[in-house]
Amino acid sequence: MVCNQCENAYCLTVCPAGAILRNKDGIVLIDHDKCIGCGLCAEYCPIKAVIIDPDTRKAVKCELCQGNPLCVEACPTGALELVHKRKNQ
Repeated sequence: MVCNQCENAYCLTVCPAGAILRNKDGIVLIDHDKCIGCGLCAEYCPIKAVIIDPDTRKAVKCELCQGNPLCVEACPTGALELVHKRKNQ
């Protein structure tokens, strides 16, 4: 599941540990060292892109490989592409 990198990211605003942040490129990231595994981010994600890893008990989601998604690079048919949303869209 690919995260939409929501402009008003509920996962970011509900995180009580401050473990979710947005980088300078607009990508919503999870700091696994700060994550307490409470699951609020997963509960509030409107598209269910955030899950709690059953092994680590930490939140995980697509972070677009920090802006260079490997799924796009590896797609054998070229069917995937990273599209940057413009402001005011």
